Amino acid sequence: MTHRGRSRHPTADSRGAALVAALLAVAAVHAARGETDLALGTYERAAARVREIDRPRRLREVLTAWSDLLAAEGRTDEALVVAREALHAGG
Repeated sequence: MTHRGRSRHPTADSRGAALVAALLAVAAVHAARGETDLALGTYERAAARVREIDRPRRLREVLTAWSDLLAAEGRTDEALVVAREALHAGG
Protein backbone atom coordinates (compact mmCIF):
# COMPACT_ATOMS: atom_id res chain seq x y z
CA MET A 1 0.00 0.00 0.00
CA THR A 2 1.07 3.56 -0.59
CA HIS A 3 0.93 6.23 2.08
CA ARG A 4 -2.49 7.27 0.79
CA GLY A 5 -3.97 3.83 1.25
CA ARG A 6 -3.94 2.87 -2.41
CA SER A 7 -2.34 -0.27 -3.65
CA ARG A 8 0.61 0.01 -6.01
CA HIS A 9 -0.80 -2.88 -7.97
CA PRO A 10 -3.31 -2.14 -10.72
CA THR A 11 -6.86 -3.22 -10.13
CA ALA A 12 -8.79 -5.40 -12.53
CA ASP A 13 -10.78 -2.29 -13.47
CA SER A 14 -7.67 -0.26 -14.30
CA ARG A 15 -6.21 -3.16 -16.29
CA GLY A 16 -9.49 -3.40 -18.18
CA ALA A 17 -9.39 0.31 -18.93
CA ALA A 18 -5.80 0.02 -20.14
CA LEU A 19 -6.75 -2.90 -22.38
CA VAL A 20 -9.58 -0.88 -23.89
CA ALA A 21 -7.22 2.04 -24.57
CA ALA A 22 -4.76 -0.32 -26.24
CA LEU A 23 -7.50 -1.92 -28.33
CA LEU A 24 -8.67 1.51 -29.51
CA ALA A 25 -5.13 2.37 -30.57
CA VAL A 26 -4.77 -0.94 -32.43
CA ALA A 27 -8.13 -0.45 -34.14
CA ALA A 28 -7.09 3.01 -35.29
CA VAL A 29 -3.85 1.65 -36.74
CA HIS A 30 -5.72 -1.10 -38.58
CA ALA A 31 -8.18 1.43 -39.95
CA ALA A 32 -5.38 3.76 -41.08
CA ARG A 33 -3.74 0.87 -42.92
CA GLY A 34 -7.00 -0.02 -44.65
CA GLU A 35 -7.32 -3.24 -42.65
CA THR A 36 -11.02 -2.66 -42.12
CA ASP A 37 -12.03 -6.16 -41.01
CA LEU A 38 -9.26 -6.20 -38.40
CA ALA A 39 -10.24 -2.72 -37.21
CA LEU A 40 -13.91 -3.64 -36.93
CA GLY A 41 -13.11 -6.80 -35.02
CA THR A 42 -10.89 -4.87 -32.67
CA TYR A 43 -13.59 -2.26 -32.03
CA GLU A 44 -16.02 -5.08 -31.31
CA ARG A 45 -13.59 -6.62 -28.82
CA ALA A 46 -13.00 -3.22 -27.17
CA ALA A 47 -16.76 -2.67 -26.84
CA ALA A 48 -17.20 -6.09 -25.22
CA ARG A 49 -14.43 -5.36 -22.73
CA VAL A 50 -15.63 -1.89 -21.82
CA ARG A 51 -19.13 -3.24 -21.21
CA GLU A 52 -17.58 -5.59 -18.64
CA ILE A 53 -15.94 -2.76 -16.72
CA ASP A 54 -19.02 -0.54 -16.93
CA ARG A 55 -17.58 2.71 -18.23
CA PRO A 56 -20.46 4.43 -20.10
CA ARG A 57 -18.43 7.34 -21.50
CA ARG A 58 -15.69 5.06 -22.77
CA LEU A 59 -18.31 2.73 -24.24
CA ARG A 60 -19.83 5.64 -26.13
CA GLU A 61 -16.38 6.56 -27.46
CA VAL A 62 -15.69 2.99 -28.64
CA LEU A 63 -19.11 2.56 -30.19
CA THR A 64 -18.91 5.90 -31.98
CA ALA A 65 -15.55 5.04 -33.56
CA TRP A 66 -16.85 1.60 -34.54
CA SER A 67 -20.04 3.08 -36.01
CA ASP A 68 -18.08 5.73 -37.94
CA LEU A 69 -15.91 3.09 -39.57
CA LEU A 70 -18.91 0.95 -40.45
CA ALA A 71 -20.59 3.98 -42.03
CA ALA A 72 -17.43 4.90 -43.95
CA GLU A 73 -17.43 1.37 -45.36
CA GLY A 74 -21.03 1.75 -46.51
CA ARG A 75 -22.33 -0.67 -43.91
CA THR A 76 -25.01 1.76 -42.81
CA ASP A 77 -27.46 -0.73 -41.30
CA GLU A 78 -24.76 -2.07 -38.98
CA ALA A 79 -23.52 1.46 -38.27
CA LEU A 80 -27.01 2.51 -37.22
CA VAL A 81 -27.32 -0.37 -34.75
CA VAL A 82 -23.98 0.49 -33.16
CA ALA A 83 -24.73 4.23 -33.18
CA ARG A 84 -28.02 3.63 -31.40
CA GLU A 85 -26.22 1.74 -28.66
CA ALA A 86 -23.75 4.62 -28.39
CA LEU A 87 -26.62 7.07 -27.91
CA HIS A 88 -27.98 5.00 -25.05
CA ALA A 89 -24.60 4.34 -23.45
CA GLY A 90 -24.94 7.25 -21.05
CA GLY A 91 -22.11 9.29 -19.70
